[in-house]
Amino acid sequence: MMNGNGKCRTTRRRPSRFQSRQGWDARRPLASLRTVGKSGVTKKVPRPPRTLRDRLDTLHAAQFELEVSRDRYAHLYDFAPVGYVSLSLVGQIIQLNLTAASMLGRSRAALLKSPFSVCVAKVDVTRFLEHLRRCRGSDAKVVTELSLRQPSGAEVPVQLVSSPLPYSLWPGSTLYQTALTDLTGRKQMEDSLRRSEERLHLALRAARAGALDLDLATGTANWSDGFSDLLGLENRHSLASYETLLASLHPDDRAAAQRILRMVWRRRSNFRAEFRVLHPLKGARWLSLLGRVLRDEDGRPVRLTGIGIDVTERKQAEELLRKASQSLEERVRERTAELRAANVELERQITQRKRLERQLLEVSEHMQRRIGQDLHDGLGQQLTGLRYLNNVLHEKLAQKSLPEADDSERLAQLLEQAKSQVRQLARGLHPVAIIPDGLMTALGQLADSVAQLHRVGCRFDCPKQVFIADNVVATHLFRIAQEAVNNALRHGRARQITLALTANNGTLDLQVQNDGRILPVRRQGEPGLGLQIMKSRSEAMGAVLEVRPLLPGGMLVRCSVPLTKTERLVSGNEKA
Repeated sequence: MMNGNGKCRTTRRRPSRFQSRQGWDARRPLASLRTVGKSGVTKKVPRPPRTLRDRLDTLHAAQFELEVSRDRYAHLYDFAPVGYVSLSLVGQIIQLNLTAASMLGRSRAALLKSPFSVCVAKVDVTRFLEHLRRCRGSDAKVVTELSLRQPSGAEVPVQLVSSPLPYSLWPGSTLYQTALTDLTGRKQMEDSLRRSEERLHLALRAARAGALDLDLATGTANWSDGFSDLLGLENRHSLASYETLLASLHPDDRAAAQRILRMVWRRRSNFRAEFRVLHPLKGARWLSLLGRVLRDEDGRPVRLTGIGIDVTERKQAEELLRKASQSLEERVRERTAELRAANVELERQITQRKRLERQLLEVSEHMQRRIGQDLHDGLGQQLTGLRYLNNVLHEKLAQKSLPEADDSERLAQLLEQAKSQVRQLARGLHPVAIIPDGLMTALGQLADSVAQLHRVGCRFDCPKQVFIADNVVATHLFRIAQEAVNNALRHGRARQITLALTANNGTLDLQVQNDGRILPVRRQGEPGLGLQIMKSRSEAMGAVLEVRPLLPGGMLVRCSVPLTKTERLVSGNEKA
């Protein structure tokens, strides 16, 4: 190797741990052994005898393997996941690995020869001393859980497992090899599990429920105190088993419970069942079991886990609701029967009223027709006779040139006016003649008289001739048309009125349309007298009456009559 002055210098190599003081290297065969002098020049060593040389090779090889194993053990010892501490009889730290030093929060050099108790939390020092006492009194393993306190103040929960070291490994004194296992993760899991259990117990207590865990293979069970309270067991620590559960059930429910549970075990995993239990203090109580059946890899049921809930109040509420519902149904049936009877009676009264109204209208029309006929045949004929006699008297007075002839002529005019009034009165009392086309004729005359008397446009449209055999129906339709026209003139102040009569498929349709004002709605929705009369006449015929406004103005009155065979209408060339 070149030095700083550019000259070559000799470097002496440091003997390795496998090289003896005489220069032998256990990793090289003895034939090539060399020794290094003080000048750094390698010299050959005289070859030893063959037998001695083989023995030296074997010894050096064994020494090499031993040192390799020792280094491997030292590495594993220092970096093992578990801390190892060698303690004396009085608890002094004789040896420890790096993991233990890390758990104790100090360096290994500072911990050697120091008492282990200085690393223990104050509350657990007595427990550690008890651990040492047990170690001195037994050759078996001694296990203790305590907390270590680090210089930073942090506490680490650990488990100490101590056992005496063989005397051959440490001659001269008794040591205890102690394994330190960090319990931080386990403690956290235990705390989390404890909090979960506390929340579960609170929830079960609030719901008045209890937990159940049943081993289906052995029949043994494990249930909470809340479940014992549900079953009414005086001794909460009594044997929990499937038989105890069945014995707590109501005798009438045991067979059903066994049948349901066997069916649940065979067919499905989740279940829900409700049974009665005989509580020694509260009597019969309803218990609802909810849970699931756990199965093994072969699908066989092995465990049943779930919760039990006291549903007695719900059952009582359901029973009250059922009774109330049953009572309500009975009352509804009674009221329905009463309403049905009332409806039958009402329908009977309505039918009777309609029949009476129809009869009243028929009687009224008959009386009007009779009065009109009497006026026409009686008073009308008498007026005709008086007019004839007055004409004869007028001729006689005129021949004699008497002044009374003028009075006779005046009397003739009055008689003619009286006869015309009687004719109109008779026609008003009997507007529709008893002939098939009487309705068409009467509606046409009504349109002509309205146009002449009121100076408005009024026409009657009938595209095809309509003949009606029933004069009562024809009279009702005429009266409805007459009332609709009067309302249009009186209230609507109409200037144009159209009457239409059509017949299609056994239905007669009468329409009265005007361009007058829309009639206002009366108070409380009550129709006027004219509309009531029209409705009464339409109901008497079994017809449908429709009264509605038209846009932009006007009103429409429509009456549709379904005619029977006896009232069959004929249009065109046919007659009823």
